[in-house]
Amino acid sequence: MQQATQLSPLTTRELHIFFSAHFLYGLGVSILQVFVSVYLFEQGIALAWVLGYFAILNLSRFVFVPFTGILASRWGAKKTLIVGYILQALAFMAVPFVKQVDGVFVLAAALYGAGFALYVSYHIHFSKITQQLKRGKPMGYINVLSSATSIIGPAIGGYFISQAGFLGTAVWTFVLIVGAALVLLRTPEASHIRPFQWRSMPSMLRRIWPDLVGNGFFNFQFITAGAVWPLFIFLIIPSYFSLGLIQAASAFAGMIAFHASGTLTDKFRNKALLLWSSVVYALVAGARVLAYNIPTVSAANIASSASGSFQLIPWSTLFYKHMDEEHRAEYCVLFEMGAALISAIGIGALAALAALLPMHQALVVAIVVSGAAGLAINVVRK
Repeated sequence: MQQATQLSPLTTRELHIFFSAHFLYGLGVSILQVFVSVYLFEQGIALAWVLGYFAILNLSRFVFVPFTGILASRWGAKKTLIVGYILQALAFMAVPFVKQVDGVFVLAAALYGAGFALYVSYHIHFSKITQQLKRGKPMGYINVLSSATSIIGPAIGGYFISQAGFLGTAVWTFVLIVGAALVLLRTPEASHIRPFQWRSMPSMLRRIWPDLVGNGFFNFQFITAGAVWPLFIFLIIPSYFSLGLIQAASAFAGMIAFHASGTLTDKFRNKALLLWSSVVYALVAGARVLAYNIPTVSAANIASSASGSFQLIPWSTLFYKHMDEEHRAEYCVLFEMGAALISAIGIGALAALAALLPMHQALVVAIVVSGAAGLAINVVRK
């Protein structure tokens, strides 16, 4: 059993620097990420292939996740995370050069999938520098920071894209993410360097398979929603800047919900909070498809952001609790391979369906299915 390093949350120098790096990374990602599916659509790429981009991303993630465990064990989780940052920065720089479904399209998706896979080491590193038993508050704190970047980033990104274009905005994203990597270099490596234990994984898989299944549907839910919901909004309000402002407003509601959820998670049972929040999110996600103008889209976006925030922290707290009980690197590899595989299959199926349906119908189906899929996360262990 791996014991978490007992550091006092929000007071150590390492945690403050880690949070600073996370803020820069989150800001860089949020400036551009929400607009990727819209950009691909504007290049004349069909919805089926827009979804295909995210399916390829997750297939690449599935392939590269095992390397995360090996590198985190041999180099340390922090160093592996820095490599993941760099790969994601390069992937965002590749997106503006995608004009059709070709090698550049596949490269951009695969590169981001590889960076996303290495980002798994974030979980290993974070689990080492936070308390084992009372993780809700630091989780709430870091998610408030993430929400803050989600408020600032889309508004900045929407404005920059409308003024400087997608390539100019991608440069800012690149600079911020690389800056996060440089900041993270200032912290010591918290991981214990050891051989990666392949032989322990079959028996571990038999114990933790419910976590893998739950994580698969959790990822499918949010990756699919992140791909299709901005495009749904853009078809109603065809403006990058307006889309960015709508996303920023909903992120503010999510930030408030994160703070409340972090406190509740330390006081109440995680499984109970996870159940009711996933039910609420599924209902809200289904209702989003009724939005038809700026007020209804804004209201739907705020409601889904807040309910999603209440879902995220109890889920993440359970994840870190279970990771503390196992070898971290091996657990994360299995956990994320389940997420990537189920997401790739689910999104691939939606892509095939999108090729057969009119675009609006395909978007509605994808939004409803992604929300309902979140109910399956409750299979996770207590």
